[in-house]
Amino acid sequence: MKKTAKPKAKKQQPKQWTSDEGHDPLAFVKEFCPSLIEQRASLLPFDDVICGMSAGPQPKAKDYDPKEEPYFTVEVKDPTDSKCSYFFKVTKHGVTYDFGQWPGDGTLDIWDADMPYSMEALWEFMRQAPRPAHVFNK
Repeated sequence: MKKTAKPKAKKQQPKQWTSDEGHDPLAFVKEFCPSLIEQRASLLPFDDVICGMSAGPQPKAKDYDPKEEPYFTVEVKDPTDSKCSYFFKVTKHGVTYDFGQWPGDGTLDIWDADMPYSMEALWEFMRQAPRPAHVFNK
């Protein structure tokens, strides 16, 4: 019998979440966390596997905290399960990641929250992540 991990937390999908498709991938970073522009620019070669991005803190967000450290988050789908995603949060202090599943009801179940990571590890992860077939048809 296979054991499955019980979700640690359940939270609503952030309202500020957006996809980079058709938009300037640096726009959120320029607006909400300009001090992190170099880190986000270093991920531009991997935009073909980034399926969502957010940045903050955002003054108009319901959960706005003016003391919150500037950050951006990128989402990468798990290639083995389309309902699961990795969320990498980048701040001036480094990178953390969450792993979770979208059950389809507008919520996100998080299993691993705020796991320590590094930019170097993130670049390596992005380099080996499978690309969609259409990116090779240029």
